[in-house]
Amino acid sequence: MKKAVTVTVTLLSTLVLAACGQSNSKIGQNSHSTTSSKSSSTQNETRSNSTSSTNKQVQSTWNSSKKAKLATFMSAWGNTMDQQYKSYYPGNNTDFYGIKFPAELQQDTIKLDNQTIDIEWSNTGTGTKPYQLVAIYCDSDTAEPMSEHLYFFVIHNGEPEVLITQQTNGDVQSDGLHPI
Repeated sequence: MKKAVTVTVTLLSTLVLAACGQSNSKIGQNSHSTTSSKSSSTQNETRSNSTSSTNKQVQSTWNSSKKAKLATFMSAWGNTMDQQYKSYYPGNNTDFYGIKFPAELQQDTIKLDNQTIDIEWSNTGTGTKPYQLVAIYCDSDTAEPMSEHLYFFVIHNGEPEVLITQQTNGDVQSDGLHPI
């Protein structure tokens, strides 16, 4: 029998992925400063290169910088919640009540508010399905039995969202989740 996992959108999405998705223009502006001993042309070249690389980062839906910011946030979030989250990705799967994510992503029915969704793993936040899964965090290795948390960080219609489930392997319909 096919297993189903129900996830729900949380208010955490506004905090997490929005923070990870902020443009790096402030970072780029800070990198413009140079010592006064450098020539004016070197400063202008530095500004041009910084602006160019900053614009490339801003245009990317998901990248290594955003991934690192999310990792920092999830570590702090885990400390706040007295939980220990680990990152999971293709080749490094979590065992969430018998389902290996992300390996079994396509074999299982993923439901959001009792509606089946089309979801796929994406390293860039772009792809062919409406939901692009860019990161998974779970506390399955350290949580008390039957109290695990599974977070899906997705890009949906170009916007970041955070989906969470604490579902056990019970009835999907009666084990629905509520926004945090």
